[in-house]
Amino acid sequence: MQHRLSHAEETLRANYFRHVAAGTPAATRIKLRFWPDGWWKLMEYRIGIISLPVYVILLALIAGFAITGKVPGEISMAIAVLAFFGFTCAEIGKRLPTVRNIGAAAAVCDRCRDDAVGHRF
Repeated sequence: MQHRLSHAEETLRANYFRHVAAGTPAATRIKLRFWPDGWWKLMEYRIGIISLPVYVILLALIAGFAITGKVPGEISMAIAVLAFFGFTCAEIGKRLPTVRNIGAAAAVCDRCRDDAVGHRF
């Protein structure tokens, strides 16, 4: 099965071969620009299903609302908060060294869900 390249990798490879064909010196051949190459590299790093820039924006919004004490009670805000903390807890559970092989991601996520709902079954 062939590995499919990401957008940033395809762009980097195309730029590399273009510079090699032009005879550009090796020191200046591969220079990853932030826009668009670096941006797409950031967009490919995910926490759960949330890409890193969106995750950082959600963190700032949730923290801002929590600091001001005016967290909206709308369903879209509830979905954003539960997704943010659910995927954060799942990532923490996936990275616990010993218990990750026996389902720590699900256990940590389940515990956080119970705390968010406010009761334990």
